[in-house]
Amino acid sequence: SYYVDDAADFVDNVVLKEKPEVPLILISHSMGGAISLLLAQRKKGLFEKIVFSSPMWGINLGKLSHKTAYILAKITVAFGKGEDYLPGKQGFSKERSFENNGLTHSLENFNRQNEMIKNDPSLALGGPTHRWLLESLKTIDKIQKEEFDTGSTHLLLQAEKDRVVDNKYQDKVIAKLKNSQKYVVEGAWHEILYEDETYFKSALEETLIFLKI
Repeated sequence: SYYVDDAADFVDNVVLKEKPEVPLILISHSMGGAISLLLAQRKKGLFEKIVFSSPMWGINLGKLSHKTAYILAKITVAFGKGEDYLPGKQGFSKERSFENNGLTHSLENFNRQNEMIKNDPSLALGGPTHRWLLESLKTIDKIQKEEFDTGSTHLLLQAEKDRVVDNKYQDKVIAKLKNSQKYVVEGAWHEILYEDETYFKSALEETLIFLKI
């Protein structure tokens, strides 16, 4: 909810004041897809078109169910361990390897991202914590239960081989979201906008058609 508040404040006090006469387009990725959907619901009709890239409307929890993960996260946070990383996760490592990264097939983009972080360490993103998981699951519950009417037209870019978010949850949301279409980027991993050229070009062409650019 803090992220949605901040995004709304940015739109009101920066975007609309600088370019109030221009039709607005919203493009978001992953967790940003959850934030932007709630933002668009709050700001109904403000955005002409919205593109969601691998939106986090559900998390890939492996063999763990959503309900079980929620209960475990809630208990862990209650015991004061909310800032601890989830099992098997850690802070950002400069030694992370490209092999089986599960996010992008592009070694070039992977190395470019590492170089960006090297030049500006504040961009580094570590693994998820128990508190982050709890708050994310709460938001996912809200998104799954809510009936959305944003007044916009929507494009969902879905990564076929996504290991981070759960595509089944995306399908449920897009099915009830008015004026929506889905495009599956076959073979792509989570970071569609940072993927290998083949996957990225496919997603970009579909986006440009949708935006009529």
